[in-house]
Amino acid sequence: MKKIFAIVVAILTLTACVRDEFPTTNHPARGEGSVLVEASIAVPAMQDTRSFANPEITSLHLLVFDENGYLVQVCDAAAVDGFGVEKDTEYKFLVELGQSNYKRTIHLVANSPVAINEDGSSNYILGEHERRVINTLYTEGGQEAYWARVVLEDGIIGEQAVKDGKAVFVPSAELKEALTRVPMVRNYASVKLTNNASQYLVDAEIMMANIPDKGSVAPLINDGNYASFAERVETTNSEYGYDDISAQGYMGYEPDNTQLIATAWGTMHEIYERHQQSGGKAVATPAYAIVRGRYVGASATDANYSYYKVDICFTNDATGAVELYNLLRNIEYNIIITEVAGRGYGTMEEAAAGAASNNLNFAVETKNLNNISDGERRLSVEYTQRVLTEGETLFTLKYKYETNIKTGTTNNAAVTFSNLVGNVLAVNNASGTTETQKYVVSNVTGADGWNTVTFKSQAISGTKIQTIILTAGNLQRGVELILGQPYTMVLDMVPGSTTNTIAKGINKSIDAMIILPQGLPEALFPLQINLVAEAKSLSPDQNKNTIPVISGLNANGVPTSDGDYFGYVLTIEDTDYYERDEEGNITGYKTQKTFHFRTSCEESSSKVNVYNPYFEIASDSFTAN
Repeated sequence: MKKIFAIVVAILTLTACVRDEFPTTNHPARGEGSVLVEASIAVPAMQDTRSFANPEITSLHLLVFDENGYLVQVCDAAAVDGFGVEKDTEYKFLVELGQSNYKRTIHLVANSPVAINEDGSSNYILGEHERRVINTLYTEGGQEAYWARVVLEDGIIGEQAVKDGKAVFVPSAELKEALTRVPMVRNYASVKLTNNASQYLVDAEIMMANIPDKGSVAPLINDGNYASFAERVETTNSEYGYDDISAQGYMGYEPDNTQLIATAWGTMHEIYERHQQSGGKAVATPAYAIVRGRYVGASATDANYSYYKVDICFTNDATGAVELYNLLRNIEYNIIITEVAGRGYGTMEEAAAGAASNNLNFAVETKNLNNISDGERRLSVEYTQRVLTEGETLFTLKYKYETNIKTGTTNNAAVTFSNLVGNVLAVNNASGTTETQKYVVSNVTGADGWNTVTFKSQAISGTKIQTIILTAGNLQRGVELILGQPYTMVLDMVPGSTTNTIAKGINKSIDAMIILPQGLPEALFPLQINLVAEAKSLSPDQNKNTIPVISGLNANGVPTSDGDYFGYVLTIEDTDYYERDEEGNITGYKTQKTFHFRTSCEESSSKVNVYNPYFEIASDSFTAN
């Protein structure tokens, strides 16, 4: 009997990788051998606008592979409060994983093309190798997918605990950490048109040609090797730029049987990634953009469209050769029209068949809007939008131009400024012979490699907006300046009460409601407001919110060198304020935000002030009796 049993075990071992021997699901019942984990994901940036069919995350699958790369478990994650696509937001879920002391690799796939049915069955095949399961997954028809890969060298470990009088397994600290805020990466790129020459070309739109009709879910470099697009840094994800991703050897991964298609007209397109060039050699049919617009001549605007062809390319500083960008997922490519020398082709077909127009400038950027890179060089600015509320005030802007990203070589002298004439900037040197001399107060190189340029603003008279342009080679960054009176906010210390009265005593609950005006610019967020109780009689209600303490304030909450008050920093995120539709467009404003406090002394009555440099100081009071 022992010999017969040994033979059966040997047969099962030999057939462990044969797909037909495995069921189509593996959802073990909770108990010994499995551990219930509360895990979480964070989605990437680039959520402003959308053209794909389904912008939401509708499912999340965890596919577990053993130390030899074979699929051993399929899990359908259960969202705690639903999944979403807001940048840097943590979305929690529950999942039950089989324990093992051996290495395990987990692929997290959101919006997988493979469904898991209510009974647990699916077309995932247990026992198939990672390369057969993951490398062949793709989406099409504008369907988005998100992906991440977590390697657990020590396996999936649970620790014994007692819950409700029963022995259970809880995740080890290492397992919990590995599956917290896992940075997901989308499987599509974005191409966006910015028209900075609207005085010469109006109604400008783009169409992308020769783009794939489907996109792989995972960014495969070669067998078992996947590109990294982000890393978790404390409470946020740091996303890699084009050059960092390319340096890993990643050039884009397209599914088999991909067909090349074209988009409709628009100013922004989300496309599946496209491998364009390798080793200085371009593919036979690279993707390109057609720009159309109505040319503005000396006397009138053309009734018909002009068409211009744009190759998505850059000049390699090392070789001087023009190379195509690989259109990689998670990267935004911004086609910036800087000037229009004349009319384009009369038809789209003529433009597509002709040479690329050299009078339309373009560059590549990640969603980090403060810098723009073409893979070799990078132009960075301190901010892309600035709100000014103190007229006739000097203000600064830092910038840096790196001519070689890998070596960190800078040449800030190559940066030029344009569009300085406008509604916000004031002339500083009327005798200057150039626009820059007239409007730049000073331009100083710092020890950190950044230049600091100083401007002067006009006096406040209504609300004024001006966009200045920084240019270095084929890279540009626009900085929007907004000048106006300080905004007004309202503080309500006892919402809903006409007398602002609370019960006397320590540890009594009291709320502070901040009411903001509608239409605030996005540059103000996250909005940080200092709150000071003049009687120093408040402390945060830790059961409801965590509010940081700040010292060195005066009674109004303004930071001063001799400030002897402490206060609290109230933070309002853009997600707390803006209402957006599925395409990321602003549809409304949530103007009220409540923060929760408790009294810290018996006689707690106090005047309370709130301060932000872009707002007038707001005050309210409460009485305890």
